[in-house]
Amino acid sequence: MNARRLRQRVLGSPVGQTFRTMIFQRMVPNLEKLGLLTPRVRKAFTDRAIIRFEDFDRDEADRRLGFA
Repeated sequence: MNARRLRQRVLGSPVGQTFRTMIFQRMVPNLEKLGLLTPRVRKAFTDRAIIRFEDFDRDEADRRLGFA
């Protein structure tokens, strides 16, 4: 399998999508909290539909999972 096809397969897999969602659910609110969600970063995240995690409640998610 070539690298391009492997990359597409991993990025399109349910596991890969879930992993990226979980990462961005944590990263985007933290960047906002730290004041690092600059206009340039915000535009890039908006273009990639990642900005939707800006208001994600990490604490509530942890409570639902029994971590808090």
